[in-house]
Amino acid sequence: MRKLYAPMLLVLSLFLGEYARAQCSNPFQYGSATAPTTGNSVTVSTCNYTSEYSPIFSIVSGTLYEAAITQGGYITVRSGSANGAVVSHGTSPHQFTATSSGTYYIHWNENAACGTQNSCHTTTLSAPAPPVSTFPWTEDFQTASPSTNYGTGGWSSKTNTPRWQVDNNMNGGTSNSSSTGPQWDHTFYQVGSNGTCVYLETSSGSTGAFGRLNSPTFDFTSANPDELKFWYHRYGATMGALHVDIMNASGTVIQSSIWSITGQQHTSATAPWTQAVVDISAYAGQQIKISFRGIRGTSFTGDMALDDIEVTAIPPDPTAANASALNVCAGAPVDLTASGITGTAEWYTTSCGGTLVGTGNPLTVNPTAATTTYYVANVVGGSSSLGCASVTVTTTPSGITNAETIVDA
Repeated sequence: MRKLYAPMLLVLSLFLGEYARAQCSNPFQYGSATAPTTGNSVTVSTCNYTSEYSPIFSIVSGTLYEAAITQGGYITVRSGSANGAVVSHGTSPHQFTATSSGTYYIHWNENAACGTQNSCHTTTLSAPAPPVSTFPWTEDFQTASPSTNYGTGGWSSKTNTPRWQVDNNMNGGTSNSSSTGPQWDHTFYQVGSNGTCVYLETSSGSTGAFGRLNSPTFDFTSANPDELKFWYHRYGATMGALHVDIMNASGTVIQSSIWSITGQQHTSATAPWTQAVVDISAYAGQQIKISFRGIRGTSFTGDMALDDIEVTAIPPDPTAANASALNVCAGAPVDLTASGITGTAEWYTTSCGGTLVGTGNPLTVNPTAATTTYYVANVVGGSSSLGCASVTVTTTPSGITNAETIVDA
């Protein structure tokens, strides 16, 4: 029988007093799980009360985890025992880094005052993928499955309604309701392949309710963010709004609606998808998540879809350019090298981005002009750094060196 201990809570709360309102320690155990590996998640329980704790086995030291409880809530993480040392605590979803390996105990509560409630909540634990720091980054959802994940790892979505779901039956068919949603994904549009996209399922939920699809964390501390690009499909008579919000790495919204669109944009399930391009350059030096907030309209014909998401960044500038010799005979080989290259070194003359000489680090050139300045840019995934480093090489006409003296016979 499911939990008949509710009357005991009042009695125990008299003993817990102020201690219970600092960092929570619940008296009852329910649910358990083995800690997920990086990039994956597990459901701890589909019916945890916010007066319980759950043991989590096989926690790995140094790993980042995220505990979450539906409908908000407060989380306290302890190690050693159910009443052991507090590792971390905060509002749901709450991230913590394991300080040791072994079994941890997650306490589920309503709020920071350790409030309790005897109603079912779904609790989950995930191990977010490391922040993305290599760009351009793309997601086509082809590896996604309806029951496990949303693609390359690090995506998350609430289980509330409406909710984002994976549709991997896009070979001219669809999992959407009738009269809404696309017939094909964008990646394999109309080619008969089993394409995959994500869509907001609006068959349930109230008007104005929303679901979030949150991206992995992007690390722009050493790269200059450039653009978010994605393809969307919005066919359905009661289509709601789609907003793009920015979250910090912990999942708190720091900027709402940097891009939005409202209402039906496509007139049929077979209509071509539309691409959106959003400037994200304002988030240089930060770690962020991108949150797609889909809002339900008045009925079930509001299944908006997303596919082929791309995040680009402008690579950092090279830090220095060097030459194996600064003064040479005209036509002699010189090796050019650059520091601070994170992708491909592209070398130019006349100006930064001027006449392309070649690519490589090092690059061998044979200057013939009296003076040649070589500029090097850092190119990653087709995106070039904003600035260049440079080095100047001078030449002496062939057959004459600075040490030679011409004397008449």
